[in-house]
Amino acid sequence: MRTIPEADIVQLLDAVKVRFPNGAGEAVDHWVIKQGLDSTNDPAIWVWVILKDALADRVSDVLVVNRIRDLIQDCLFEKLDVYFNFGLGVYVSFRSVSEQAEALAMHERPRRRAARAR
Repeated sequence: MRTIPEADIVQLLDAVKVRFPNGAGEAVDHWVIKQGLDSTNDPAIWVWVILKDALADRVSDVLVVNRIRDLIQDCLFEKLDVYFNFGLGVYVSFRSVSEQAEALAMHERPRRRAARAR
C-alpha cells in the first residue's frame, strides 16, 4: 500500500487547524497519524488530534468536533485521495495529552508483563 510521508500529512493538518472553530486550533498539542488498510481493505489514514489538557474543553461541543472532523477529512481527501484512486478513508479521533499518555501506558503494561514472564 502506498503511504504518504507523515511530515506531509502534519503540514496539511497544521495548515487547516487555523480554521477550527471556537479557538480549537490553539488547543492542538500534536497529531498522531497511522496509515494502513481499514476494515474494508481500503487505504486509510487515522488521525488522532491530541489536545492540550488545559484547552481540551474548546473541543467538548459535538458541533465543534464534527466541524473539525469535516475540515480534516475534506483537507486530506482534497490533497491525498487522488493518490489512492479515490478510495481513501480518513478517520479522526480526539484525545487530551493526559488521555494519550494513559493509553500509551496501558499499551506498554502487557509488554512489560510478557517480558518479565520470560
